[in-house]
Amino acid sequence: MNSNKLIALLLLEEEEEEELVLATLKGSNRPVDKLFLFRNTEGAFNITVQRRLFGNESKFREYFRLSTELFELVLSFVKDDISKKPTNRIKCPISAEEKLCITLRYLATGETFRSLAFQYRQHHSWISVSVREVLRSIRERMLPIFIPKLSEERMRANAQDYNELWNFPNCCGSIDGKHVRIQCPKAAGSLFYNYKQFHSIVLLAIIDARYRFIAIDVGSCGREGDAMQLSDSAVIRLDRYEPTSRHRSAERNASVQMSGTEETNPN
Repeated sequence: MNSNKLIALLLLEEEEEEELVLATLKGSNRPVDKLFLFRNTEGAFNITVQRRLFGNESKFREYFRLSTELFELVLSFVKDDISKKPTNRIKCPISAEEKLCITLRYLATGETFRSLAFQYRQHHSWISVSVREVLRSIRERMLPIFIPKLSEERMRANAQDYNELWNFPNCCGSIDGKHVRIQCPKAAGSLFYNYKQFHSIVLLAIIDARYRFIAIDVGSCGREGDAMQLSDSAVIRLDRYEPTSRHRSAERNASVQMSGTEETNPN
């Protein structure tokens, strides 16, 4: 099975699961468990985060893996997308701050939604919806700003930084990959089984000379080697660059003179 088709099927399964959760909860007349009735007074957001962590920078960073300043920055981008107004049915909706806290805790620890449900006094089904909602907003709002499309001017500036800071001429970025452990998808066989002997997808990233991400690609199958992952990734596709005409593409691949010598080599 083509890896792109398999990734598309996995994403479709997630969307169908989310729709099923919403439909189930909306149509359910079962009484709410008493555990969830005291979210505002007994949940981890009120007791731990608001009372103890917001005033303790070191413990806040240890708990969420980011600073309070960065937390407020992320919140400013996603707050409008994830905030809900009170209604007759839901008089006290979950705040944007609490949704972001749950998402960050999930990303920092990999805890299950059921485990987070006991901590934050929210049903695990709603947590699954909230996490996807927050991550979708982060991707749409922040990705174009902090990892914009690559351009010739930016790559040339990166090459200059590598030459000046690290003495690496004609280098535009440093590439590395990370295997993210997953459960083997149905009918996937050994497609995601990597050389470390577990199933994974690959996070491929390029950073500049100042340790900043300039491009990422997520979703390659774990069994693929580094060269195959790079060649199949969006990182090196021409449509990631602006402009994308053949003339400008040829210019990017043209040889340039090595610093301190008369030798020319391609970027």
